[in-house]
Amino acid sequence: MRTLQPLFEPTTLQIDSPQARLFLTFPVTEADDADMLRCMTAVAATKHLPMVNPNMTLEEMVARRESQAASGVYKVFKINNLRTGAFIGYCGFYRMDIGNFAYDCGLSILEEFHRSGYATEALFLVLDHGFIQLGFNRTTFVTNSKNVGMRGWLENVCGATLEGTFREAWRDEKVDGWVDCVMYSILRSEWEGGMRDRLLTKVNKYLVAN
Repeated sequence: MRTLQPLFEPTTLQIDSPQARLFLTFPVTEADDADMLRCMTAVAATKHLPMVNPNMTLEEMVARRESQAASGVYKVFKINNLRTGAFIGYCGFYRMDIGNFAYDCGLSILEEFHRSGYATEALFLVLDHGFIQLGFNRTTFVTNSKNVGMRGWLENVCGATLEGTFREAWRDEKVDGWVDCVMYSILRSEWEGGMRDRLLTKVNKYLVAN
């Protein structure tokens, strides 16, 4: 019988290259709460996620981390600069469906690191960990339909499949209205069938350039 274990063991992920720029660590800890809060409540993040309270407190961030850890369906990594150890962002597995070997993938990085290739490097590591090391069969990305940057990455860089639009799926209290979101998916057969190599080639171009 296939399993996803050891799913929750402490984990460090890093590109096997002397030019690697970051490493991912699981689990996030109390020491990471302030950085996680800063990243989650940044304008660049909340403008596409209306359900996130931009005024979230540190105490609420602590409760969120503890709740996710207790639920058994989250595996969230901290993204660290390999040379300095500085916090870059976070990414990982959300709402895992263990029985069906599936999960939602999410990522957020600080705005000063946008357009640097860090997101591509981090997502490659998470996807490879999920499909190759753990044996997941399917991952999905759900994002705001107006999140042009994320949608462009999923379609043009990664080659993910658009599965559909969820009309007025997210409540946006800031405008007293609703937001459409879209879902993309990647299958393990697609990852192993060429997507992994294409994305790794993209990552290596960033590494050589920097």
